[in-house]
Amino acid sequence: MNRCISRVSAGVIVLTSLAFSACSREAEPEPESAAQAAVAAPAGSSAAAPFAAKDQKPAQGARMIVSEAKLSIRNAHPEAEADAIGRFVAEVGGYVVSREADRSDATVTNVQMTIRVPAPKFESALAELRRHGTVLAESATGNDVTEEFTDTEAQLKSKRRLEERLLHIVDGSGSVKDMLEVETELARVRTDIERLEGHTRLLANQAAFATIQAAFVSPAQPIVRNGESVSSRFANAFRTAGGVFVAVAIGVIVGLGALGPVGLPAGALYLLWRRRRRLASAIGAE
Repeated sequence: MNRCISRVSAGVIVLTSLAFSACSREAEPEPESAAQAAVAAPAGSSAAAPFAAKDQKPAQGARMIVSEAKLSIRNAHPEAEADAIGRFVAEVGGYVVSREADRSDATVTNVQMTIRVPAPKFESALAELRRHGTVLAESATGNDVTEEFTDTEAQLKSKRRLEERLLHIVDGSGSVKDMLEVETELARVRTDIERLEGHTRLLANQAAFATIQAAFVSPAQPIVRNGESVSSRFANAFRTAGGVFVAVAIGVIVGLGALGPVGLPAGALYLLWRRRRRLASAIGAE
């Protein structure tokens, strides 16, 4: 029994070591791997666009570029232009991720929207946006994720091989303790596989669909003041007079406070001088 346990434990250690060494080597993606499937939507359907299409894979040797852009466009009718862009995005096989509108009274002043279009339609989508007003600001970026995708696929292949070997060990293990040890390792490996598969799907999705953030803003509107009535003019006049009175009172108080340190000694000396003068006058009269 001890020999069996030793053989199983040694097998787990060896397989784990092989997995780490295989992850460090660069490997080509599996041609039939479902994780390579790029996300695509049927043309004209914006609702089905976010779901992955399993039968589409990146072309062999093609670079995977994640494209993003931001535009700010001025137009007198931002809501109508945003509606037109939404229809265009649906026609090219993309979809609207989010849309927000700011209103002033009953008028829409600006609309912010995030859209995703198939990567081959990225430039045409930018050109279509520029047609819908005056471009105030524009920026675009492209991030090459080809190496990251290839490395993730290599790790995924290695984890799948390790999973198969652990399954063989489970089938041949003789004790409950051995099975628990192998199944714990198998659960960890499967967790890694799910994480790597999710990452490859994310990269494929980001490369398959470009993301564009667009803001439609209306020109600044002049503020029109309504004519004032007679009563409102009187009210404004009283408010102005009250403000002037308060300002004068505050000025007097501040002035007295500033003259206090000098005025009090001077006043005391003046009163003393007058008293002495009266005394001198009284003595002279006698």
